[in-house]
Amino acid sequence: MITVVRISFKNESMYERQSFGSRISTHLQLQVEAYKANVIMPNKHADEIGKMFEGHLLESETYVGGHVEALEAGVFRSDIPTKFKIEPEAVQQLINEVDQAMKFFIEVEEKKVLSEIINYDEICNEIVTKLQDLRDTPLRQERPRIYHLDVAAMYPNIILTNRLQPDALIDESMCAGCDFNRPGKTCDRRMSWLWRGEYFPAKRNELNMIKNQLMIENFPPRRPNEPRRQWSSLSEAEQSSLVEKRLGEYCRKVYKKVHETQTVERTSIICQRENPFYIETVRAFRDRRYEYKGLHKTWKKNLDEALQGGSLAAVDEAKKMIVLYDSLQLAHKCILNSFYGYVMRKGARWYSMEMAGITCYTGSTIIQMARQLVEKIGRPLELDTDGIWCILPANFPENFSLKLANGKAITLSYPCTMLNHRVHARFTNHQYQELVDPETYKYSTRSENSIFFEVDGPYRAMILPSSKEEDKLLKKRYAVFNEDGSLAELKGFEVKRRGELKLIKIFQSQIFKVFLEGSTLEECYAAVAKVANQWLDVLYSKGTNLEDEELVELISENRSMSKTLEDYGAQKSTSISTAKRLAEFLGDQMVKDKGLACKFIISAKPIGAPVTERAIPVVIFTAESSVRKHFLRKWLKDNGITSFDIRDILDWPYYLERLGSVIQKLITIPAALQKVPNPVPRIRHPDWLFKRVASKDDKFKQHRITDMFSIAPNKASMIGGDDIEIDQDIDMQDVERQLIGAQSKSVIAIGDMEDLGIEKSRNLLRDGKLVPTVHKSSRRRMDESKSPSLISGLLVEALLDEDKSENMPNMYNDYQSWLQFQKRKWKRQRNDRERRRSLYGAVHQTSATLTSNTVGNFFRQQAGSLVTSPWQIVQIAETETAGELRMWVLIQKNMYTIRLSVPRVFYVNTREEEPTEGLRHNPNCRVQRRIRTLPRSHQCLHLFEMTMPEAVFQAEQKKFSSFFNHSSTEGVYETQIPLLTRALLKLGCVCIVDRQTKLDFSGKHLEDRFSLEDLKNQGNVFFPYLEDKGILNYLYLYHTTSDSRHFFALVPTALQKAYIFIVGASKESDQMPNLTKIYTERLVEHNKDASKSSPNTAFEYNKSMDFEVGYFQNEIQALRAIQGTVSQYKDARKGPTVLIVHSPRPFHALVQNASILVEFPNISIPSHKSDNRFNALDWIRPVARRMIIQFLDVGNWITGKLQLARYANVPFCNIQNDSYLHLADIFFARRLMKHDMVLWWSASAKPDLGGREEDENLFLIEELANPEMSVPGSYNTVCIELDVIRLCVNTLMQSSLINDFEGTGGGIGFDNVAHTLEEYNSGKAGSSVSFGDGTISAKTFAMLKTMVQGWLGEVLDADNRYAEMMIETLHRWLTSPNSNMYDPCLYGLVHGMMKKVFMQLVAEIKRLGSRIIYASFNKIIIATSKESIESASAYGSYLLKVIMAKPLFQILDLVSVHYWEQLLWMDSKNYGGMKCQHQRNGDDALNELPNETELDMQWNIQDYLPPTPQKHFRDTVADFISKVYKHRTPQIGQARGRTNKMNESQPGAADDVVTFTKQLVSQHITRIVLDIVPEIQRVVGDAEISFPILAGSHLPLTNPALEFVKFVCATLSLDLDLSHEVRILRRNCLDLIGIREFAPEAQFRNPCEFFTLPQVICGYCNFSADLDFCRDRDLMPHNGRLQIWRCKGCTMDYDKLFIEETLVAEVERRAMAYQLQDLKCRKCAQIKVVNLANQCKCSGEFVTTQTKTEFVKKMRIFMNVAKEQQLILRLTI
Repeated sequence: MITVVRISFKNESMYERQSFGSRISTHLQLQVEAYKANVIMPNKHADEIGKMFEGHLLESETYVGGHVEALEAGVFRSDIPTKFKIEPEAVQQLINEVDQAMKFFIEVEEKKVLSEIINYDEICNEIVTKLQDLRDTPLRQERPRIYHLDVAAMYPNIILTNRLQPDALIDESMCAGCDFNRPGKTCDRRMSWLWRGEYFPAKRNELNMIKNQLMIENFPPRRPNEPRRQWSSLSEAEQSSLVEKRLGEYCRKVYKKVHETQTVERTSIICQRENPFYIETVRAFRDRRYEYKGLHKTWKKNLDEALQGGSLAAVDEAKKMIVLYDSLQLAHKCILNSFYGYVMRKGARWYSMEMAGITCYTGSTIIQMARQLVEKIGRPLELDTDGIWCILPANFPENFSLKLANGKAITLSYPCTMLNHRVHARFTNHQYQELVDPETYKYSTRSENSIFFEVDGPYRAMILPSSKEEDKLLKKRYAVFNEDGSLAELKGFEVKRRGELKLIKIFQSQIFKVFLEGSTLEECYAAVAKVANQWLDVLYSKGTNLEDEELVELISENRSMSKTLEDYGAQKSTSISTAKRLAEFLGDQMVKDKGLACKFIISAKPIGAPVTERAIPVVIFTAESSVRKHFLRKWLKDNGITSFDIRDILDWPYYLERLGSVIQKLITIPAALQKVPNPVPRIRHPDWLFKRVASKDDKFKQHRITDMFSIAPNKASMIGGDDIEIDQDIDMQDVERQLIGAQSKSVIAIGDMEDLGIEKSRNLLRDGKLVPTVHKSSRRRMDESKSPSLISGLLVEALLDEDKSENMPNMYNDYQSWLQFQKRKWKRQRNDRERRRSLYGAVHQTSATLTSNTVGNFFRQQAGSLVTSPWQIVQIAETETAGELRMWVLIQKNMYTIRLSVPRVFYVNTREEEPTEGLRHNPNCRVQRRIRTLPRSHQCLHLFEMTMPEAVFQAEQKKFSSFFNHSSTEGVYETQIPLLTRALLKLGCVCIVDRQTKLDFSGKHLEDRFSLEDLKNQGNVFFPYLEDKGILNYLYLYHTTSDSRHFFALVPTALQKAYIFIVGASKESDQMPNLTKIYTERLVEHNKDASKSSPNTAFEYNKSMDFEVGYFQNEIQALRAIQGTVSQYKDARKGPTVLIVHSPRPFHALVQNASILVEFPNISIPSHKSDNRFNALDWIRPVARRMIIQFLDVGNWITGKLQLARYANVPFCNIQNDSYLHLADIFFARRLMKHDMVLWWSASAKPDLGGREEDENLFLIEELANPEMSVPGSYNTVCIELDVIRLCVNTLMQSSLINDFEGTGGGIGFDNVAHTLEEYNSGKAGSSVSFGDGTISAKTFAMLKTMVQGWLGEVLDADNRYAEMMIETLHRWLTSPNSNMYDPCLYGLVHGMMKKVFMQLVAEIKRLGSRIIYASFNKIIIATSKESIESASAYGSYLLKVIMAKPLFQILDLVSVHYWEQLLWMDSKNYGGMKCQHQRNGDDALNELPNETELDMQWNIQDYLPPTPQKHFRDTVADFISKVYKHRTPQIGQARGRTNKMNESQPGAADDVVTFTKQLVSQHITRIVLDIVPEIQRVVGDAEISFPILAGSHLPLTNPALEFVKFVCATLSLDLDLSHEVRILRRNCLDLIGIREFAPEAQFRNPCEFFTLPQVICGYCNFSADLDFCRDRDLMPHNGRLQIWRCKGCTMDYDKLFIEETLVAEVERRAMAYQLQDLKCRKCAQIKVVNLANQCKCSGEFVTTQTKTEFVKKMRIFMNVAKEQQLILRLTI
């Protein structure tokens, strides 16, 4: 049985069309199709509770649906000309695409061959001609054509084109584990969609606060008389509802809003190989609908033929079939669209928000693309979800007939073709795949696009109403007429509403036809106005000419009540008021049911009452007169009413407003928007429209005075060339704009005294005669990219962007901002005038006066130069005088030595409001109250900054000690900061005299002492630091020594002569080679290689060099000779010189016998120990050659140091050897000081905590252990070894995401602190995080994060290698006690976050289908499901790509290092397998895969066996691994060939490998081991075999055969499939030895205990490594001989004494940890809280958390290491 329903759905919102019934039909149909396709039906969808978004609780989420928009309002008719503004560029693009569009129509749409078209060129030319006419005349007024361009079945066709189905929406984990995941795969189509979520503005910590508050409350019972429920007894839904309700109330009070909305563009993956049952279902419905539409057209033709034939039966049959097929296609259309709406239905089995979002977003993008094109060639009127209403010029190409060779023709609709051509070019799915061969899972790939535009029209007219609100139109409301005048479509008008006034319905039904009258817009609106005036007359006349029944019918309203009257409660509406009055009139029984029809009118009384209280039931007017009068008086609240005529009761203004509103929307407002005078004057325009029309039509409109002016040209453009005239009266803003950053060379250079008065004499003499000189205002070329310049004694500094003239706000648009801009400019001018007066007095100093080279101005110029010139600091060094530093500065290319006085500054945090009387009145001590953030979140009570000379601080130590130790003093901070460090922090590498001190520097000389407060940092951004090549000369002092032999070389770069000083050889030995020749040859080679490395910008090497050699008896004589040579060099005045010391001796040791060296700024180059190894004979020649090579590398080394100094803003010679560790301290300290934070700078491992260093010492006893995961086993699939890089940096940068991804409220994080409202209100909750007994403030962590963020930005934006090195040093800096800003609590916080990120990384790898074998902060080994290297490589590349694309791991680097085809894993030092090396080609694929693999075995346990069993163990395990691998090799080859198979690993193949392995162990391995055990016993019987005693030994090993069996069986048992076979092997071997199977000595224990010393830094190259003394064979003795511990980065020897001292410190730390450990209960394991309690509350006994046995066992490791390495360290246990 077929139910025929006539429904008009065209152009309505697709989502709104989906009725409940159609979705149920879709659901049932999908279940049927899933059953037929053997697809398991998923469970019904349930929304996730408590979902978070960026740290906020998500209230709701959805996708952004289709876009509907009304663009214009008014009357648009095809016979009334309309103005068009065509874009010629768009038309020209259409001309260029004509040929492509035509071919697309013929070949794709019509599926014809181009050669079949006869008139192809003719049609093309005709189209181009029309388009050219449009292009050449873009502004035109002509008759329009009205079209509706819509996409046929848009949403279903988008689904079919892109193979969209809920099951196909997958994530990266499914893609990663898929066997089709190969390089170059195309089965993952990625499409975008818009997600929109509403979330509470409260953050996670506030959410936790609300939850904690709810946890301590009780809630109403589920049933009456039951006890109140606790939080834990509530259901998850009830908890979520309470949290959202309470959180909403909190947000309303705190944030003044309940929720926020955010839209995010997301990308989803559509699998193109998913089972297509959903797609086939949609396609079947679509094709059936097309079939019914075709039959509908066929029967329409049959109807025409029947009418012509005159057969009544045929006509009747045709009409019935037309109705049938039309109903069928409409029903299919409804269900077809439900396939889109169903996926978002609650409880749907195939639920997918992503699919719905992709469908809508793609459709919206298509319509927007069409709109953009139509806006350029016509005018869009209305946008719908699947189409666009528009008007195009009449001359736009429309329909063309293409003739075929067979005599037929096809019709081309050009507007439709031009859109379809673009849609297919952009939205075609070229990844559409279909299964060709189910056996081999072979898929074919093709292009698919069934999205086509259809053109409806042209139409005769389209009427679009307007809204009464300003700049707002009514969407989905229009009327369209066909060419014959019939109504084609009517949408959204009141005439279609059931509850609307019949007056308005009749008015609209009459008026639509009238819109077709008239030949102009004015005539059209006039005709429409006549109809409107007729109905206005009816209301104005109060229906005089109408009968009462007719009047009531016109103005009454009909409403139906969906619920009973009681259900509405206290709600108010006209229907409710009518129902209540009907109950009074007719009785309650008449209105008790729902569905009550209420027919009422609106009365004028009671006056002032709301409309809802003035509804009068119409039925009252048919009642008896007495009854009618009674109730009308009651309802109208007027007992004096005498006239009960309905005309006297009605509220006529109300009905006039209702009708007038419709007239405004349909007639008056659209007319005004189309520039037609108001056709219905009685209906006044809205205020906004009235003002707009009046403003346009006002002929006497008064213009603003500013309309007469235009913007003046820039002053700089009015000045000829680039020169400007400097004058005292010039506007300072112009000076600032033109003189930003001018070069310091513009400052007047001062010559010798003898040259005064004769400057530029060569210019004054012409032909031997003296020419008079006229002084003019100096003109200087200004370069805005250089440094500051002196103008009339004023140093114009660089302006902020907001203060530049080009950024000055417009006075008329933003007067307040313009005024603030001017105030800042006036303030700068005033300050500059005051500075000039303070520097040079009140006398007016012009540029001519300053440049006058007279004796009177010499000292004034020198003072001005001192004040205004930047100082390039080469080095700041300490002196013997307390509080005084020596500073070498470069001023105007000359080097000066400045005495710098640095005061002692520290902070005192006291409980007293005022400092002591002695400090307040001490003239040498300046006390200032400050507010600073103290280290470890110490409370800032009353903080005072103390400033005094260093000499006073040292002399009065006793007085200060008593003050510091006073009970009122909480702490004293920054007492450990060296004065040199404080100067570096403040001055940087470029400084200037601080003119804001307002001191008179006119009498100041460079020889005088400067205070640190007199100077300020200039910054090398405004003034380049030592950039000019050759600005400095260098004196290279090379020294190498061995025994009593020394080789000194002094090489000045400013001379062509070098000096050699030799100790330990005589001139007669004749060992000195021809150094000049060697230098020349090496220089040529060096210049050739220079192009391959970074250029040397420090100095130029001399082309030749002479060498003067001297021989001396001892080192002292040589140093004295160096003293004399350097003295001679100094007297020669060769310019600014820096001493470079390359010596194994410290600089102070050399200075003892060559004191002149301290008069130069110096920097040291680390000396490699290999340079200090001499040959026994003929040692001078290799040393001399080495010296020349080292000297030729100095230029690049200095260049790198200079670049590093510029980057770090630190003087060149103050960069320490461990430069990056020191610079990290400088960077962090400066950032903290900038943000008013007190430093904890300390040279020791304990930070400066104001005196609490010994109290807050828990960090000394708590060891931060890096997490390490190890899963022993046998892995027969390909395993990948990954290096983890930048985990620490990634953790800091993504710290805000860590807690969101973790999904818990615990752990370390500033937004996850669990507090209640009471705790927040009482101030007990703070923004800090505890670690041990220390607390880190959120501000400290924020400073660290912003610092690292700045480094990372420089790396990404500018590829700054020094910033990259700072990032590489970050983790070492945080963990190194050698760093001055080291704080173990800070690293503890970062370490905790790193563990969270690490666990998330491990979880993500598991989610993507891999198994973890081993994981640590630095390395991860994973087991894949792939059997071949090729597929594993593709999987690994995809895995890394997906992981590093996650927001939490965006900065993390994962690099694949090794591939293992088979791996037997016990732990990180005990493993073996078949490893293959590979070379990377880019980031994704392997360049070269090896044909052969190698057996790699690292078994630390074998080192604890005697030599003979050790060899047998190694051979046995190697034999086992090799034989298993060889058996698997043919299967691996088959797996490599199965590129098209669905499952690479076949179950049968895996079972075969297991079977072979079992046989291998039970037969081959068992026989070998049973043969070896008696052999070992026989060898032991013949001679005593001793076990090696190593540093990690901790077990008493006595039986070699037993240990061999235990080690072999423990290794083989790693394969869980061999447990039975290994147990039998173990039992048989133990029987041979005579030991019971379950005896304690038969159980395997790892014979090695180990200790790793972390973060050992090489003193030469700063390479950081972890030293494992017990398991690293490079550190352990070899054949009884100690090995030299060498750095793996540079092979330099480690400082063994330093490592030993570190070990001693570790022993002390562990001993302290043992002494200070907590006690715990033996029974309940609770930590002891009450110190005096003897027993726990559970009556258990307290014991130590670490037993003495464990402690002794760990200490024994240190003793074994000391014995093995022959260290001085000895332990007595």
